[in-house]
Amino acid sequence: MNLHKLLFIFLIINFTFFYSSKSYANNDYCSYNVDNLPANVLIIDTHSLVNADGDFNKEAIKTFQSGLKNIKNNTQLGQKFIIYKYTKDGSPQRIFDECKPGCPETSVLKRIVGGACNKGESLGDIKRYGNNSNDSIAVAIIEAKKNTNKNNSIISKITSLSNEFKQLSSNDNIYIFTNLIENSHYGNFNNIDNEDIFHKTFVKVVNNDLVPKNYGDNIKIYGVESHKLVLEFWNDLFSINNSKPQLMSNLLD
Repeated sequence: MNLHKLLFIFLIINFTFFYSSKSYANNDYCSYNVDNLPANVLIIDTHSLVNADGDFNKEAIKTFQSGLKNIKNNTQLGQKFIIYKYTKDGSPQRIFDECKPGCPETSVLKRIVGGACNKGESLGDIKRYGNNSNDSIAVAIIEAKKNTNKNNSIISKITSLSNEFKQLSSNDNIYIFTNLIENSHYGNFNNIDNEDIFHKTFVKVVNNDLVPKNYGDNIKIYGVESHKLVLEFWNDLFSINNSKPQLMSNLLD
């Protein structure tokens, strides 16, 4: 399947499921989050969607999409949804930050000072939000496809998020999509049965002060390679700073 066809299908599928918004037109959708629900945050390692030969990894795409659908479906009216990608240098970049649009029930509007909602406008805002959010994801995936690189220092990426988490609430629901397969000067986990590589990589990471911090149990990492050595490496690394993210092959597991 060619790139354009795959991305077209991606956009169509996700538009069906994705709703959110910040203030559009005259509607302040964030104010409709009367229960003060924490934000849903998705961080995408798009390189985990692309094989070393530059082709898309169909299983990874499937896992990513199923998790994305689940996150979207669990985003409530007025709740903030934030999306990050990684830049070329491995730094996290916020590419989407809005609240879910729509008109609440009359009982909710009565709880909001000056509460009013134009249903016609909200329908247009829902459509715009769907387009904007899907476009941000699609562009990030296209960039990864165009800039295929066998190297992927996921260790540096995971560590760089430690500071970014300070910008977020510890109550936020954070979802990170990545296979956690390191391939850099620290080590190459593609040689997945070589236990010695994992041990040497662990020592290098600790000596270079790249131990992740601020990873609480509100963080789920999905799309993770389920090999025993991969899971042991990351669990041991996170445990150094008492971090307890959930490592999952699929968000629906």
